[in-house]
Amino acid sequence: MRKIIALFLIVILLSGCGYTTKNIISDEYKTIYIPLLENDTYRKGKQDKAFKREVENVVSNEIIRQFLIDGSLKPVSKDNADLILEGRVTSYINQPLRYSSVDSDVVDEYRVNISVVLSLIDLNSGEVLWEDESFVQTQDYYVAGSAMSTEESSLVQAAQDLAKDVVIKVVEGW
Repeated sequence: MRKIIALFLIVILLSGCGYTTKNIISDEYKTIYIPLLENDTYRKGKQDKAFKREVENVVSNEIIRQFLIDGSLKPVSKDNADLILEGRVTSYINQPLRYSSVDSDVVDEYRVNISVVLSLIDLNSGEVLWEDESFVQTQDYYVAGSAMSTEESSLVQAAQDLAKDVVIKVVEGW
């Protein structure tokens, strides 16, 4: 009876669920060039689109930093790259989320929202491996109290989270 139980436990331990986070990046790709994203948060004549200065720098730097942390692809200059990840920040919104009271104009909490469009291109063949318009990240912050934060620190946090999503998409394909 002990042998049957032991055999049963061994089978269960070895079977697993089959989930893996294996990289899908081909062995031919070792390096990636990440140019400064375009800042498309403002268009002349479009009053509904707010302009956020330097948002492209923050997001681009966080994407590079996340690739360095991940280590699957090394960020390099364009001349030495196998892939290029290019795109633009399409929107930046800092919207009021919660007010102090019903009749108040004083905002207690805001939400930062960043949207980015990216393309991954094989520099050797010129083939577009994928284009994605669905990179969106939000971050809430309070302007008063013990959890007080700033718009800029919330932008950085949203950019970090977005950059992690980008690396997962490039390296793991989802």
